[in-house]
Amino acid sequence: MPAPQSITNKGAYWLGRCLKLLGNVLKFCSRLLYFVVPWLRFRLPSEAKPLSERFDLRKPRITRILWQTNYTNRVSLPVKLNYLCNRLLSASYRYRFVSDAEILEFVEAEFPGRISNCYKRLAIGAAKADLWRLLVLYRYGGVYIDIDGHLAWPLGWTLRSNPSELFVKSKDSRYTNFFMASEPGNGLILQLIEEAIRRIESPTTNNVYHLTGPGLMDDLFVEGVCSVARVEEVCMQGNFTNKFFQYIDKPGGDWVTAKKTISAVTPL
Repeated sequence: MPAPQSITNKGAYWLGRCLKLLGNVLKFCSRLLYFVVPWLRFRLPSEAKPLSERFDLRKPRITRILWQTNYTNRVSLPVKLNYLCNRLLSASYRYRFVSDAEILEFVEAEFPGRISNCYKRLAIGAAKADLWRLLVLYRYGGVYIDIDGHLAWPLGWTLRSNPSELFVKSKDSRYTNFFMASEPGNGLILQLIEEAIRRIESPTTNNVYHLTGPGLMDDLFVEGVCSVARVEEVCMQGNFTNKFFQYIDKPGGDWVTAKKTISAVTPL
């Protein structure tokens, strides 16, 4: 697999480094705080308007909305700080947090039948989130980022070239799906959906990475087929938070732990 492109935005690269330092300092301080007040929680809004109404005159291909989901919107301080970082760096975007119940309602209403049935067979939360992000981006477009991921550069600037989609590659030259951006009805997203459904219907692995995750992109996308950026210039993960803070009310809820005892796809 070819290596991702060289750094083209040094400003984004160094801002990301600064945010990484800030996030890790706050994470350390939060660990001390939660030793004293382990019950402290904050709520993420289900929806929030753009912080700034200053848009480009042109209509963007990628809808100005930032999507997130989690097993709960009642989160620890580090997750809340991570959210605030994203809100500041996506000031011209609407924010939508979608609960598990809302996701199920959306899938049943918008993708009844085969896709809905496959979604209901998924038993691990990360796999459900993998499929949902593809479905919601295909239907409505926008930007998806994991609850523990944060932007490394203002989102409007990242997408200023007005691409139809943007995916990112990690340091090992593999795709990652903790950030995905797409216009509605994108054919590449549709390919990922179709491949995910095929793998759910005939599972050959319990590894969420290859079942519904970024392994789909590694297997389907060749160089030049889509818009790709270095992950360091777009977003980062796990700096403000970690498994302890993300799953503070659901220990062992991450997919790496869950796959050891749970079948990712419920047998028919």
